[in-house]
Amino acid sequence: MARRTLHGLELHDRGRTYVLAPTTCMRPRECRPISWLEALELFQSLWLSPSTLWELRLFWARERPGEFCTPSPPMTVAELKKAILAMLAGGHATLGVKAGGLTAEQLKAIMPNARQADIDAALAPLNTAMDKHGIDTAPKRAAFLAQLTVESQQLSHTVESLRYTHAERLKDVFGSKYFPTVESAKPYVKNAEKLANYVYGGKNGNNQPGDGWAYRGRGYIQVTGRANYRDVGYETNPDALLTPAGAADSAAAYWEKRKLNAASATWLERPEFDLVTKKVNAKKLEATARWQAYQRAKKALSPK
Repeated sequence: MARRTLHGLELHDRGRTYVLAPTTCMRPRECRPISWLEALELFQSLWLSPSTLWELRLFWARERPGEFCTPSPPMTVAELKKAILAMLAGGHATLGVKAGGLTAEQLKAIMPNARQADIDAALAPLNTAMDKHGIDTAPKRAAFLAQLTVESQQLSHTVESLRYTHAERLKDVFGSKYFPTVESAKPYVKNAEKLANYVYGGKNGNNQPGDGWAYRGRGYIQVTGRANYRDVGYETNPDALLTPAGAADSAAAYWEKRKLNAASATWLERPEFDLVTKKVNAKKLEATARWQAYQRAKKALSPK
């Protein structure tokens, strides 16, 4: 499907919106220019409806350099793709992925219990972060946002709660490795900082006293541990993950670093989705809730 706009020609394919425009009209803030290899792959696989073919032919006729826009014999699909690729290769046109795209209505459909204030605060940072870190198709975004639904408790939490009021619950959550008996868990009840330094100390890059607490879970995807904070670019400013911008960017950076864009590039069945969940949460806590969120996201983000 194609649609003419003031800035170029929008092409809708596989849940992503591309903009084909004369090089001088491309707006970097609105589009992320894609590489030549991506453009080549797109035009090799793009399904062209009759209306899209017509719009592409008009674009080619209007923008081809050094020629008058005179009627020409109809081009085959292969010839048209070759002509447009030649324009891209010659720098006369640019192809970009349209920035943003996630709406407040879609986010509410995915996270129905989220407060409107949290949705309003998170929407722009999430769009920016997803564009920046390559979470730019409907399947990728659905998997990403489904994980965030549970990790952030529908955008209501940007920091891990480690204040437990019952020793039994502490033992259930962290297991016998840390708390072999209920009695051994009691000193950590209602003492979040002591608990964080105990269960997170000496792991995930935490190598200094107090690192467990300093690098406890933060952000929309609960990044945990000094090494993981370093990976997403926030080792020296961990509290930035408490803000919507930092919470969204760190979550998307974590997603990209863990190669979850590749793992979620197509719509997933439950076993494949659970593998993604395991890379986000090793214990696969609330796996069913994540899968249910993915089904909501799939419905909200699928092309109508």
